[in-house]
Amino acid sequence: MARLYGFGKSSYTSSFKVRDEDKFKQWIDSFGDGEYGIMREELLVEENSKEHGKLYALDFDICEGEIPEYRYDYEADEEADEESDIEIYEEIQPHLADGWSVVFISVGGWAVVVTQTEVEDISLYDAVRTKLEQLGNPLCPTIQEVA
Repeated sequence: MARLYGFGKSSYTSSFKVRDEDKFKQWIDSFGDGEYGIMREELLVEENSKEHGKLYALDFDICEGEIPEYRYDYEADEEADEESDIEIYEEIQPHLADGWSVVFISVGGWAVVVTQTEVEDISLYDAVRTKLEQLGNPLCPTIQEVA
């Protein structure tokens, strides 16, 4: 089973397997050129699993702890610094190996589960509130106040 990479991180992903490593790394490189954008070496975590072979995870600390929303093209216009949206959840889908998913975890209490065909948001607060209800609603004012 793939593990969550980011213990102590603000935003990160679970480990996942990709279809084509070269195409996946080209996609990661499209986030920026490293001089002004995101460097692959700082974003991409590679690990070798005995069970699954090479796996990847993303560490968003290089992005000030936030999942990137824009890619920058500094060569298009050095004066204007062109930017375009990154639809990261949809864009990663074709890179996932068959049967694999990736979970994006954000410090803000959200997770996004991405499969090859689905993107599903999950609120940590909703999940905890549901579990509290299953346990007979033990008092937990912090979670109950958020609701």
